[in-house]
Amino acid sequence: MIIIKLQHGLGNQLFQYALGKKLALLHGTELKLDISTYTQRIGYRHFGLEPFAITAPVAAPEDFRRIRVPPPTQDLLSRIRRKALRMREQGTPLNERRFITEPRPTFIPEVLQARDNAYLVGDWQSEKYFKDIAPVIRREFALKEPLQGAALRVAEQIRQSHGTPVSLHVRRGDSVSNPKSIQKFGTMPLSYYLEAARMMRQKVPDAVFFVFSDDILWAHEHLAELAPIVFASDPEIKDYEDLTLMSLCAHHILPNSTFSWWSAWLNPSPHKLVIAPKKYFQDPSMDTSDLMPPEWIRL
Repeated sequence: MIIIKLQHGLGNQLFQYALGKKLALLHGTELKLDISTYTQRIGYRHFGLEPFAITAPVAAPEDFRRIRVPPPTQDLLSRIRRKALRMREQGTPLNERRFITEPRPTFIPEVLQARDNAYLVGDWQSEKYFKDIAPVIRREFALKEPLQGAALRVAEQIRQSHGTPVSLHVRRGDSVSNPKSIQKFGTMPLSYYLEAARMMRQKVPDAVFFVFSDDILWAHEHLAELAPIVFASDPEIKDYEDLTLMSLCAHHILPNSTFSWWSAWLNPSPHKLVIAPKKYFQDPSMDTSDLMPPEWIRL
């Protein structure tokens, strides 16, 4: 059994699930999901994978006992036992540990040699962990239910576009309102979106930009000059529907967001163009060399 801890927003959860699925397939075993982050704490993040066709169930307390890892309960004794296990395994090669914590943000090859009956905590933000099972991941990250309402109307606009549909995702939200997020990520300036759109139009002259954003009013005010353009986000459309809609476009312009990273990656076309920021984190010491697939354009 492989148990993967899910944490942070939807984009991060998709990365975490993808690694867990890869390890479960390698061992011919089952994958279980630790969602205690969302059940034990109150916050604006939530378990976001329920709308997708994932096959892994949520881990129960007895699953942790089976792999001999203390369950992630809030009681003091369990927390002490988890910390003691991590400390005991510090001198053990990573691929032999039962409790594996991601040591750095780059791709870690030895994680793919992790033992069966392991519990993993981290972000695991690289397609190198799961690129070879891409069809499986794309199948499980399809929506269980068909798009309806406003989301279906946008999907039809994308499919019937008179030009080539290009998703342009503007991330603002917590990146301009949350001090911790501002310090870690910052927000992409308007100049980035305008330059990325100019570059895309050079390569795709008939591009029609479909704009998705958590601040669609800002996008209306600052991006209208990119016409032909469709401001696609709507309060009726859920975040997972936005992600799926972006993946229906032929090409993609991304901000520094794992959410939109997945919208581009889930597009299976080998001919897609993806423009992503060269500077992903505010902190220049953060190594993102394994985050973007090599064929994506960094701007």
